[in-house]
Amino acid sequence: MGELGEFTEMGNRTQLERIGAVADDSQQAATLQWTKQNTPLPNRDQRLTDLFAPPCPSDRGAGGRQPKQPPISQPTQTAPERPATRKPPAAILTPCPNSPKKKPNSTPATSSPFSLPSADGQHHALSDYAGKYVVLYVYPKDDTPGCTKEACDFRDNMQLRQHGAQVLGLSRDDASSHADFAEKFSLPFPLLSDPDADFMRQIGSYGTKVLYGKTSEGVKRSTFLIGPDGRVVKAWYAVKVEGHADSVVKAIEADRNARG
Repeated sequence: MGELGEFTEMGNRTQLERIGAVADDSQQAATLQWTKQNTPLPNRDQRLTDLFAPPCPSDRGAGGRQPKQPPISQPTQTAPERPATRKPPAAILTPCPNSPKKKPNSTPATSSPFSLPSADGQHHALSDYAGKYVVLYVYPKDDTPGCTKEACDFRDNMQLRQHGAQVLGLSRDDASSHADFAEKFSLPFPLLSDPDADFMRQIGSYGTKVLYGKTSEGVKRSTFLIGPDGRVVKAWYAVKVEGHADSVVKAIEADRNARG
């Protein structure tokens, strides 16, 4: 009986130890489950970062454990630098306020002096007309359709006469051609000659031009209105003949109003 009782007591003790071990395992499992449920998972961006950019082995601490990494900061967005604004260079010649914007340096504040011959051989200079408005119009050739209409429009414009403006025509034609042209159409104003186009080049009325799709070099139809003080009031380039004389009259009237 004594041995039997001792055996029974040992069996009971072993059974109790087994029950306790099971209980411990259950408690650990329950603790692990609670920890998983209550521990926040890293956000999606952090998971992706860890996936595509794992730390280097040299970054691991003692024992092969990965040291705690600081949070990844997003790069600060900065506005792009604006290029420095460069001021345009000053114009070599001061343009008249009413001059065309496409040719900022082509109309100087003061007109170029000239002395050119007319059909009768007399030389005409700008100083001869001091104190008067001078309409100097440059045209390609005598007795051609466009040039004839332009000359006749200046001839017939009574308002130009009322303002006391002096009209001067200018082309490369010689004195004989001018004489015939003036007589044929009864032109009351001088026609000046610049055979080599030296003066025309100075005022931007001769050079490369495009006509009917063809590029050539020649006279550019243009007009210069010069005030009583010798300053250029307005310049017209690539003149359209129709209504041009009236535009010159309006420019004279506007200048007179501005002068008071």
